[in-house]
Amino acid sequence: MKKNIIRKVHITYKMIRGANDNEVAETCVDLPISQERYDELAAGLRGDSEVWSSVRDALLSLTYLQGYNKLGAWSIELEIDG
Repeated sequence: MKKNIIRKVHITYKMIRGANDNEVAETCVDLPISQERYDELAAGLRGDSEVWSSVRDALLSLTYLQGYNKLGAWSIELEIDG
């Protein structure tokens, strides 16, 4: 029997707000991703890559949704289950 392989991305990011950027919170999100996206992320992130822009834009949206006005540092870990 063939096992299902699930590819995941674990993203940790910091959000910033406050008069002097003095309030910082960190959060994590785990998402299943396609083989194609996994391969793009495994190849490495560069500031000019489409996948880097997609991840950054998603994190900016989450940051604003959570009531913060700046995205701080973020990191990505890839995982394969199965």
